[in-house]
Amino acid sequence: MLDILASNRDFNIDIFEELKMLTIDVEKLATYRLGMEKGMEKGMEKGMEKGVEKGIEKGAHIQALEIAKNMLEAGFNPSQVANLTGLTPEEVEQLKSESPKLNG
Repeated sequence: MLDILASNRDFNIDIFEELKMLTIDVEKLATYRLGMEKGMEKGMEKGMEKGVEKGIEKGAHIQALEIAKNMLEAGFNPSQVANLTGLTPEEVEQLKSESPKLNG
């Protein structure tokens, strides 16, 4: 019986602690909201920066592929093309195999 009473006392303490955590302090609510807004803005900015970086990288890669295609058509060998464009030898070989001008 004493065990049950003791555990109930601990239970009541836990309930009051949980209630304190759930109680909203109206004075702090505006500060919390402002902090959330600033955090979201910062996250959006970082996301945009990363998106722009990825777009630039993708554009540079597309340009390297186009230059490589032109080089292959001009008679450069695949290893030269890879060295000068920064593409992998596999990318150059794939480009070569996909181009009708280079396979005909």
